[in-house]
Amino acid sequence: MGSSLALTKFNYGLLSEKVAGGASMQGALKQCENAIIELTGSIRKRGGFKFLRALYNTGLLFPFVYNNDEYFLIIVSEVGIEIYSPATNKIVWSVQDTLDPLSISMYQIQDVVYIFSPNFFPKKLIRMDKAGTSWTYNNVDFIE
Repeated sequence: MGSSLALTKFNYGLLSEKVAGGASMQGALKQCENAIIELTGSIRKRGGFKFLRALYNTGLLFPFVYNNDEYFLIIVSEVGIEIYSPATNKIVWSVQDTLDPLSISMYQIQDVVYIFSPNFFPKKLIRMDKAGTSWTYNNVDFIE
């Protein structure tokens, strides 16, 4: 049985067959899946997903990040919006509304998330407390 030394640094990065020219380049990768190559050449496993629960037919996940300590996951489905808190590992707030998640665009400014779609009037989702258990969901009031 032969043994081989495992490479711990990939300083040459990710090379295609055309660039390598068929030569064996020690310290280069031909393929990298589920891993992240660091700037220094080291490699680390890419983080995966955590199963929370089954969604409806279609859904959209949108990260709500205020700072390193205050972050949530906004789950938009055909029947409404739910706010998931990783700190408590549960849904902390929800509202029912008929939405088409595949046509929605969202934009966050601090505690406010604007929700746009060609199918409905723009909405505004506002976080009211630090714990994320209180939110408001209303139409956007435009000033003429």
